[in-house]
Amino acid sequence: MNIEFIIVAAETFSAKAKRAEEEGRLSFAIENYRLAAAQYRAAMRAVPERSGHFAALAAACEESAARLGCPDAAPSAAKEQKPRPAPAAPAPSGKDEQEKEKRPVRPGGSAPDYSGYELDFASPNEKVSFDDIIGLESAKTAIHRKLIYPLANPETYRRYHLKPGGNILLEGPPGTGKTTFAKAAACEVGLPFIIADCNALVDCYIGNTGKNIDKLFAEVRRFVSEQKTAVILFCDEFDAIAKARSSDDKTAAEAVPTLIRQLDGFDTDNANIIILAATNLKSKLDPAIVSRFGNSIYIPLPDENARRLIFESKLRKCGISEADIAALDLAEAARCSDGMSGRDINHIVTDLSAVLAERDSGITPVNEPLQDVLLRLIRQKRDGD
Repeated sequence: MNIEFIIVAAETFSAKAKRAEEEGRLSFAIENYRLAAAQYRAAMRAVPERSGHFAALAAACEESAARLGCPDAAPSAAKEQKPRPAPAAPAPSGKDEQEKEKRPVRPGGSAPDYSGYELDFASPNEKVSFDDIIGLESAKTAIHRKLIYPLANPETYRRYHLKPGGNILLEGPPGTGKTTFAKAAACEVGLPFIIADCNALVDCYIGNTGKNIDKLFAEVRRFVSEQKTAVILFCDEFDAIAKARSSDDKTAAEAVPTLIRQLDGFDTDNANIIILAATNLKSKLDPAIVSRFGNSIYIPLPDENARRLIFESKLRKCGISEADIAALDLAEAARCSDGMSGRDINHIVTDLSAVLAERDSGITPVNEPLQDVLLRLIRQKRDGD
């Protein structure tokens, strides 16, 4: 039993779970917390003298999985990002105001808390390059032409009456990497990346959704003004606040006019705010909103060659040995996974990693060729099992 492999697998699953929780992908976070707990319990059996340490780590992972699986037990990270009233406080002194001006963005990706709304920033340590993104060559060309080149050469583009920035809609099926694509664009131009979970802006009480949208944009403007920088505001699940208005949809009837008002302000005091909005359902968006996004970039499902490269990349990132990778026919895996997204492939590779971890831990032997295991996991994902 390779204890080093077990510990690395546990830490890898735990890190994935924490990242997924921060991004609001709760089912994926729960799955990885449970996988991490299983590995820590395997480590308990392998190293009895350290069983107490590994038991505590396993219990912490199991507690996190239970917490995310039961929303009433503890608020999720996504819920905590929801706008909430600020507590009453005494009038600030001049010194307090000076200190407030000096407050930096907090480590871990959060910005200063203004007027009860906490902006969610991508961590400065989370660097993403377009080189890390497999495929999507047309989309990469489009984002360079519409955003990156104009920001890098503003004077040249202004000479042709082309304004850097603006609003760009990223559309495409779920799981195609729209968030990662937007982060890569922000890293390319070196701008702060603010993540707005549009689902968290929606409130069941009449009037609150519009107020939440106003608060978000007000705090983004304030950050831009105080930090004297342009920013990229990434609106994830954009259709939650931008879907077409109808007589029976109270959320859209409230949210869309507020959103239009905020978008129309970008030609005046919001020139340094660049919006990248992601949606799986462009056809469901309100036409008035779509008309305010002159640029639209399609993020498609990966083709066969891209799927093969994604399989290979994910297998290596999960620490699967070269010998096990060599036992796999990734070209066949790519053919059999037609129509699947990068996220689907990531889940399949995670499941394969769990099988190998159980094998190497002596928990469950693998009595069939590894290729058959991989193809079975692909079929299960396709069938929804």
